Amino acid sequence: MQMSGEAQELYSVRNGPIRTARVLPAPQTGLHKIDNFAEKRPLLGVCKSTGSAGPPYCCVDLYSLRSGEMVKSIQFKTPIYELHCNKRVLVVVLQEKIATFDSCTFTKKFFVTSCFPCPGPNPNPIALGSRWLAYAENKLIHCHRSRGGACGDNVQSYTATVISAAKTLKTGLTMFGEAVGRLAGSLPSGPVEDEVSTHSTSRRSPHIPGVVTIIDTETVGEGQSEAVEKLLILHATN
Repeated sequence: MQMSGEAQELYSVRNGPIRTARVLPAPQTGLHKIDNFAEKRPLLGVCKSTGSAGPPYCCVDLYSLRSGEMVKSIQFKTPIYELHCNKRVLVVVLQEKIATFDSCTFTKKFFVTSCFPCPGPNPNPIALGSRWLAYAENKLIHCHRSRGGACGDNVQSYTATVISAAKTLKTGLTMFGEAVGRLAGSLPSGPVEDEVSTHSTSRRSPHIPGVVTIIDTETVGEGQSEAVEKLLILHATN
């Protein structure tokens, strides 16, 4: 908007239907965190029907509202349902999965592959605050269950719970240890889902509705493998 009240068009896309779009806020920077796209901002994230190598709505294109050029394209193998963003991360919502990217570099930060498939109009609802990410988990892991909430009758032994939780959390929250190798060119690059497709299809346990998990996105570091207790803020069922 100009001082006179006149609206000026900054960017327009007319090459196919658009599923979702977001204006990305300026990222949080610091001494050891530099914005790689500072000269291109503000940025617009768009998920449209064209542009992806596979099915429609499978890529996120980031456009500079300053120059109109596309500065980044993130490819996926499955359709995207929603985009969320804050000053720390860009979150891409997929079917039963969540992909999270650093807001300064748009490099892969972590994946969540254990989302509950919701029957409503939004198949994978999430909530993103200034730091925490909340989503519906497909099962309750008793050793990480927060105080309060309901508790089912079929409570397994402590040993079985720990073993089951270790297997589930290893595949559910997948950290990208190979990200540095891919960026350096030592490993072939491809759609970001290729790195977790093996994990997400290898486990097919019964889904349990009503479980909510909250993750501290600030604690999860790029390529780190931290204890899950440091990542989870809440894990409970209603």
